[in-house]
Amino acid sequence: MNLVYYCYFFGFPTFLQQVKGYSEEHTGLIMLALAGLSVVSSPIAGRIIDKYGAKLPMIIGAFLLLIGTGLLLTYHETSPLSWFLVIMAVLGMSNGFNNIATQTALYDQVDAQDTGTASGLFQMSRYFGSIFLVVYLELYLTAILIKRTYIWLQSFVLSFVLLLPSFPLNYLGK
Repeated sequence: MNLVYYCYFFGFPTFLQQVKGYSEEHTGLIMLALAGLSVVSSPIAGRIIDKYGAKLPMIIGAFLLLIGTGLLLTYHETSPLSWFLVIMAVLGMSNGFNNIATQTALYDQVDAQDTGTASGLFQMSRYFGSIFLVVYLELYLTAILIKRTYIWLQSFVLSFVLLLPSFPLNYLGK
């Protein structure tokens, strides 16, 4: 899941600047749709977690990620910026749900004395995924994005999103 999000977090700015020609300032403002909706949806996910546990918000987040990635496949060079912002908003909501749900699921599954170790390993794996993706993007995607052929990137990310339902949700508790 982290690989997919970092593909968006690092891939979208590259796409916006190198392919669409937006400045760094405009790119940052455009990326607020992703980050802003993530911040807005996290408290909603938290309330759902309080009532139903981590499983339901994780399913909602995975569903939103699937929808957002599917919508990304409809984005073309001639699509308006507003459509891209809608797609990023859906992906941002997904991030808000998944981020808080995975952390809660982690804490639900470990004993109190192991919380620090489990949290550290969890964050380490997330950072490893982000480092891997940054290297991947630098080596391969920049040249392809400049040529304006990014459909395979969308397919690559969608394949990871489609694998999310295979995540063992039975380990998440209620």
